[in-house]
This record gives sequence, C-alpha cells and structure tokens, in this order.
Amino acid sequence: MIKCQKTIKIGILIIGLCLLTTLTLYKKDAYYEKEQTKQVAISFLKSLTKYDQESAIKYVLSNTQLDKDLKNPDKFLSFKDSKILGVIRVNEDSTEGRSKFYQAFYKIISVVVKIKVVHTDDIGNPAGDYILFITLVKKSPQSEWLITELGSGP
Repeated sequence: MIKCQKTIKIGILIIGLCLLTTLTLYKKDAYYEKEQTKQVAISFLKSLTKYDQESAIKYVLSNTQLDKDLKNPDKFLSFKDSKILGVIRVNEDSTEGRSKFYQAFYKIISVVVKIKVVHTDDIGNPAGDYILFITLVKKSPQSEWLITELGSGP
C-alpha cells in the first residue's frame, strides 16, 4: 500500500514536470516567433526610411497590394528619413474574421510600431508621429515571416 502511494506520487511528479517543461518550451517558442516578427518589421521599416525599395520588397509577400505599392517609387517617399520610435505591441492573430486570402497561412502575427514621419505624404498627411499596423504571415512552419499589410493610424 505504501509503495503504491509512493509510486503514484512519483508518477504525478513526473507528469507535472513534463507539463511544466512543455509549457516552458511553448512560451519560449512563442517569444522567439514574436521576436522574429519584430525584427522583420523593423528591418522592413528601416529599408523604407532609407528609401531602399529593393531591400524592403524582400520582406513583403509577393503578389500582395503592398508588393505592388512598393514597386511605385513615389508611394512610400513619406517614410524617407523617418525614425522608428519603437515597437508598441506584437500579437498573434487568428484567421477568424480575416478575408479568405488569410485562411491559407500557417500563422499570422500583427506588429504595432510607432514611427516619426518627417515628410508630408502624397495625399497630404502631415509629418509627425504615426502608429503603423504591420501584418506578417508564415506560409508553413519552415517558411520565413513576410509582410502582407502596412496600415496606419493617428
């Protein structure tokens, strides 16, 4: 009877340790993915601030509206010489509520970045601090993170 109780306690302890290890690894993996997306978003924005469209396009999923917009040299002229103030938030997104286009992706992450724009853009938005919403996707577990959308807010 006593050996049985010790065996049960040891079994529960081992199961608990396994669960704790699994949870720790999951958190570490999620943190790593969020850091990767932050780095891709920052590298993309740095390319835009240097007005280096060729480098910026490398971070964008081809055949998206953003890819087409970047190929127009004047579209992102307002980002030239801008300063990245920092990443505000990184969220893992689900495909729920998104268009059919996003249903095919393995993972979606949104990065919110604050940037100081120094030039007035082509539609008359003034220079100043802006919040950018950047959507990144991964086609498969082995693929790179690529940007599909770049939106802004006040």
